[in-house]
Amino acid sequence: MDRKTLILNFRWLTLLLAAGLVQLSGPGLFGDAALTTALVMLLGSNLILHAGPAPLFEYRPHWFLLVLFDLFLVSVAVQRLGAADGEAFFLYLPVVGLAACIHGQPGLFATVAVTAGVYGGLSWLDLRAAALAGGAAPDISGLAFRSAMLAAMGAAFGYMAQRVRIQTVGQQLAEARRRDLEMVVRANHRLGASLNQGELLGELIRTMAELVSAWRCSVVHLDADGQGTILVSREILAADERAATRTLRIRMADYPELAQATATGQVLRLSDVADNPLTAPVRGKLAQVGIRSLLVVPLTLGDRVLGTLMLSLAKRRGIFSERDAHVAELVANMAAGALKNAYIHETLEAERHSLHQLAVTDPLTSVYNRRFFDMRLEEEFLLAERHSLPLSLIMLDVDHFKRINDSHGHTVGDKVLVELARVVGATLRQTDCFARFGGEEFVILMPLTDRMGAESKAEEIRLAVKEITLPVKGESLRISVSLGVSSGGSEGSDQSVSLLQAADRAVYAAKRAGRDQVRFRAPRATPGRAGREDRVSG
Repeated sequence: MDRKTLILNFRWLTLLLAAGLVQLSGPGLFGDAALTTALVMLLGSNLILHAGPAPLFEYRPHWFLLVLFDLFLVSVAVQRLGAADGEAFFLYLPVVGLAACIHGQPGLFATVAVTAGVYGGLSWLDLRAAALAGGAAPDISGLAFRSAMLAAMGAAFGYMAQRVRIQTVGQQLAEARRRDLEMVVRANHRLGASLNQGELLGELIRTMAELVSAWRCSVVHLDADGQGTILVSREILAADERAATRTLRIRMADYPELAQATATGQVLRLSDVADNPLTAPVRGKLAQVGIRSLLVVPLTLGDRVLGTLMLSLAKRRGIFSERDAHVAELVANMAAGALKNAYIHETLEAERHSLHQLAVTDPLTSVYNRRFFDMRLEEEFLLAERHSLPLSLIMLDVDHFKRINDSHGHTVGDKVLVELARVVGATLRQTDCFARFGGEEFVILMPLTDRMGAESKAEEIRLAVKEITLPVKGESLRISVSLGVSSGGSEGSDQSVSLLQAADRAVYAAKRAGRDQVRFRAPRATPGRAGREDRVSG
């Protein structure tokens, strides 16, 4: 039950009790001006409060004045109805309960003071008026006793109401903490389910928006130059669930709360941005978008802010409570640990991939090396043979490469190989395996490609290479290649080698025929590499 409902219910109960007591006591509602005025004032003020918004009833010191007001009106009503009859005392119970539940000890002291003062004062005036009319002295002792008993019974009831409230609030807090713990544990499982930093940030946004009912939620990275970047937000996720890597630059002058939280390294909770001096420079902008409360949580690991990441949350209605700040800090700490694990994992994966690339690629041209090509050749050949699939191989050799090295130096020769690898690689499919076979020779393994397709690709490569021009000492160096094509396999002890040998013989044939052309040779069963010493040099 919220505070507005609690206050209104206590006051409606008081009005119902008053109506019943008027009926029992028999004076009639309009028979006593003071009684009528007190009850009308109570009814009118309750109707006014009923129209107020719920956030208005959040605890503020001035609500204590409402308790004093209610005690005054009830004391007047009790005195006019006649507390000596006993029933009128029940009017005090709702107001005393409200005073004790909301204001604690000050509410109890107010109950005693206002009850004794108002009831005793009005009763004294009545007795004095009666005594003057009859010529007898007023009964001070009886009045004092009734006033003291009324105040004591009210204080006792208020104390019991306060104890019940404390026990109830304690149970509610324990239950709330249990629910919070369950939500935090679930959040920990969700955050630990991924080792991808982008997915983790997106999951953090969704989790925090759910746990603290945030309207806006984002993760901001603060750069070394003091500028900010929104890495992910609810708006980004809503636009595209896969867009967790989108970024948005922001001006830090528009976000003073981020700068404050970064400077202190502490959770920053601004209950009402309209009253906080920190947000004074941007109060108008916050009002335009309807933000009322802000919460900023640094994503820290140990004593260090993790890459100056900030979890920023905003509410349009209500405020962020201490419970919200506590839960957000717990989840942020978990997220920081998960982000560190993800960072370590991605770093290790990148290093592993880098080592793998070093092991299988040629350092000069960045295409695959001979070792990796041999493994792929065996795998693809066995797969093609098992499923009767076409498989082709292209071997190419740079024409007159020795002459290039002798005339222009090995540095120019290396540039020729690098540019050749770039141009040829651009013509190939992702499924093709392009490797440096040795020296100026390259091979291309083409799965699911027959002779016609391989010869067409070889011709495309030959023409692309002829377009290469390299500036050397003010001149344009042009190159050409001889290409050999081989497709399919044949029965033998080492069929993949026979495919490679056939392509090698085809290159030899292209060299003998004048270079800068494509030739085809079919594999044969005889194992062993063809004699390369008979190849035409260059």
